[in-house]
Amino acid sequence: MGARARCPTGGAAGVRCPSCGREIPEGVDVCPHCGARVTKRLGMRALLAFSLALILVGGVYAALSLQGYRTYAQIGDLSRKMTYASVQVSGIVTGSPSVYLNPRGMEGISFTISDGTGELRIRVYGKAAQRLVDSRVLPSLGDRVEVSGTLLWSSAGYLYLSVNYADALVIREDLRHFQELSITRIASASPSELEEYSMVETTGIVTSVRPMEYLVLYTLTDPGSGSSVTLVMNGLTRYVLGDAKLGLGNGTVTVRGALKLYGTEWEVELLTVGGFDAPAAEYSGSPSSDPYSLVTLEGVVESLSGDPSTLPAPFSMVVSGIPVNVEAYAGRPLDLGVGDSVVVKGILLEGPGGRYVEVRALTMDGVWA
Repeated sequence: MGARARCPTGGAAGVRCPSCGREIPEGVDVCPHCGARVTKRLGMRALLAFSLALILVGGVYAALSLQGYRTYAQIGDLSRKMTYASVQVSGIVTGSPSVYLNPRGMEGISFTISDGTGELRIRVYGKAAQRLVDSRVLPSLGDRVEVSGTLLWSSAGYLYLSVNYADALVIREDLRHFQELSITRIASASPSELEEYSMVETTGIVTSVRPMEYLVLYTLTDPGSGSSVTLVMNGLTRYVLGDAKLGLGNGTVTVRGALKLYGTEWEVELLTVGGFDAPAAEYSGSPSSDPYSLVTLEGVVESLSGDPSTLPAPFSMVVSGIPVNVEAYAGRPLDLGVGDSVVVKGILLEGPGGRYVEVRALTMDGVWA
């Protein structure tokens, strides 16, 4: 084959003038044949280098942006001057998780954390809060958490961290370690003997339930020693699980949660999710069963105090020789009178006057005429 043709100016062949179509040297601005201006085009190497430069600049910018969002801080260093700053903090949940609602449903979740330098309120809003509830990945008292968000100043005069993404809250469930303690040990311990917010597991029988506006208080009793400790179901747990999931007459229950001082008394606040194992309530007992058993009582109303038709007001009666107390909100209005046959489902208790059956609001019991 002959030698490769060269253009008149001696440049390498292969580049052609867009006007006359004749070969021209690379890099020239004007065609030496027709005088037309030649538009320069980037070579592949130049184009590749430019693309890599863009990727590098974009990566550096993203890294700097992420680093700016995740400014790690100690709570004690935060101040009102940092309002609207994006920070990440970590600590132990020391304020009970709660839920706040609006007429359309859940508005958000709130709790407080401490890192040893100070305390900070955390608020998780809207869809992020609902996503946490749906996934059942929720903070509990005593949990170690890492959380990112925007610092805001409340009209009530305190800083709080606003969280709008569910994945901005990391709950270190792997750091939960439960110490097995008896109810007697917890009830008898002085404030200095146990560590607040440490996780514990204990067993007993629920002997009372006290629903309040934002939480539910239970009494957990050791039937052997008679010692008791207060269980706290926080507002978030109450919203997620409902009141009737733990009640009287469930038999021996195992509970898990964090120790919390109330005055000089130790309480156990239940885990938000997975805080108890309770057998299903069955009303299979009778008036001769052990106290705190769930019983079914059938008989005739011998006496009646109060008006069953005005529920939720409480009333009491005697059925086949057994006193029965019906708490407020524990049933439905009844057309009930002396001499009527009834079926009562409740919890068997024992007082100074002997055994009696109590129908309570937070158990699946009732009165049927």
